Amino acid sequence: MRCAVVLTIGLILGNSCDLLAQVPMQPIAPLPATPTSRTQVDPKVLTHLKGWEEAMKSYNTFAVSSVLTRKDLTTKRESKFSAEIWCMKPNLARMSMKPVVAPGEKENPADMMAYICTGRAIYQYDGPKKKLTAIPINPQTGGNHLLLDLLSGMSAPVALARFDFKLLKEDANYIFLEVTPVLVRDKEEFQTMTLVLINPANPATRSLQYVPRMVILRQSNGQQEETWDFPKPIMNPKEITEQHFKPEHPGKDWTIEEIKVPSPMPTSNPGRIPTPGGKN
Repeated sequence: MRCAVVLTIGLILGNSCDLLAQVPMQPIAPLPATPTSRTQVDPKVLTHLKGWEEAMKSYNTFAVSSVLTRKDLTTKRESKFSAEIWCMKPNLARMSMKPVVAPGEKENPADMMAYICTGRAIYQYDGPKKKLTAIPINPQTGGNHLLLDLLSGMSAPVALARFDFKLLKEDANYIFLEVTPVLVRDKEEFQTMTLVLINPANPATRSLQYVPRMVILRQSNGQQEETWDFPKPIMNPKEITEQHFKPEHPGKDWTIEEIKVPSPMPTSNPGRIPTPGGKN
């Protein structure tokens, strides 16, 4: 996921205790992988997609603390990261991410990644390399921010155009959807996904109905699995303003690189095209 924030070294997003929602969240039981082949939309899936769309319309800003687990399914090795994500509709976002150190080990403040999305560009802060990269967003194609799209919610027609859905299971707390990409750009991001939404039927978490609780991405090579866990989503926090999504200079000892977006190909006849090796 590329859209996020700017952080100088040592700044941790979402460190205000006032933002944490005291909503009891039930643990998620393990779910076996189930292959799917769907030719038409399950009415239950369509109901949940429309409910997700309507619920997310009421949220303009949100903040989530996440634990990201990356697992190599061949070697069984895994690494964990703590992440903080703040977003404001329609296109502002920021994120910080750092490794979770083992008990007894000391945390390195410089070992972090941070991002900010201004709607026009993405600023990537690489702590270990001390490098800031500014990546313009092509106005014709926009950005491709899969995780943010899921957290922000999307319309049912858009969701169905991008993905195939299968209802894996539904319990008192959560709705488990298997998601398979249709578009090439999404297939490059993942092979299959499990999207876990908070069940609106649970009165204890009704204020967070259909908010994503967990996203599990299985990479296209079938060897990697990435799990984003959102134990305490916070919807419409008043503390978040547009000011939080402005990039900051990281420091004098950082390298700054700006990626240029290639100019579009001309649509009119450019005239005679030179022949390679010929007389032009």
